Amino acid sequence: MATKGYQSYRGRMPRWKKILIAVLILILIAAGLFLFLQDYQVFDRDGAHLNLPGVGQNQPASSDEEGNAGNEVDLHIQEPAANTEELYGRTLDLASLESEDFSELQEGERPVFVMKAANGTMYDGDTALLREKIAGRDAVARLSCFADTQRADEDNSMAIMSVSGRAWRDPDGNSWLSPYSQAACDELLAMVRQCVELGFTEIVLDDVQFPNYGRVERMTFGDQEDTPQLRVDAILAFLDAVNTELEGTGVTLSIALPSDLLETQTDETAGWDLNAIAQKVDRIYMDAAGQTEADAARTALSALRGDVDGKVFYVAETGEPVTGGSYVIG
Repeated sequence: MATKGYQSYRGRMPRWKKILIAVLILILIAAGLFLFLQDYQVFDRDGAHLNLPGVGQNQPASSDEEGNAGNEVDLHIQEPAANTEELYGRTLDLASLESEDFSELQEGERPVFVMKAANGTMYDGDTALLREKIAGRDAVARLSCFADTQRADEDNSMAIMSVSGRAWRDPDGNSWLSPYSQAACDELLAMVRQCVELGFTEIVLDDVQFPNYGRVERMTFGDQEDTPQLRVDAILAFLDAVNTELEGTGVTLSIALPSDLLETQTDETAGWDLNAIAQKVDRIYMDAAGQTEADAARTALSALRGDVDGKVFYVAETGEPVTGGSYVIG
């Protein structure tokens, strides 16, 4: 005879099993929700957020007054630069690197070294020593780009030539590489890569231009078609290539330009379009005679990059420190 109540008891599920099943169901729901939301997770300068279908506040909106969405700015999301604060720098001499103790630097200043001069001379000293010296100092490297007498004279295929058949020279006697030359651009990119490997956290590009002084009417570019717009395109393409080279490194990309470009905004001979250049770099270095000039330049450049603090974006190249923003001495 069966024990009373046994059949009904045997059909019940223990409470701990019910709890376990509930937990497992919750885990499965959470996992499914996580996988679903991954497609709508967006990372931008404001952090991470969800861009859900039909939710207007998270939809990107970049349209002009005529309703042309996304045509004004070419968005290129990169890793954030390592140094997003103001820069206080002082140029030091690589020739005395071995004995360099950085005592010349004032509080908060970073060392700036010219790694490649306008005549083409590239630092060829002890790279292990250099790496050791700049470690942890957020050092800045400056590279003269297309002003390069040594390489232009060595390899005319990369050089801006003269109608005379020789490498064109500016009034200072320097020859120039052609921004149209892919070989020249590739060599410069290799130098950028070397500076990253040495441990520099910011790279400043000098002489990113076609020569705009001297007998420029005598310049020739072989079979390359040459127009003002093509010059601008060549300069911007080079900056794009440098950005690609630096992508994911966290290294800050800067460019040095003359302050008179603030007034003209463009220079067809040099291939400069200031507004377009400003969108492709983290900082712009410009000469400033003093505090007044530095303040004016900072204001003008801030208007070109509303997404960046002008104190960070503009670096005044001065003989003495300025207040209210970034500067570099020497």
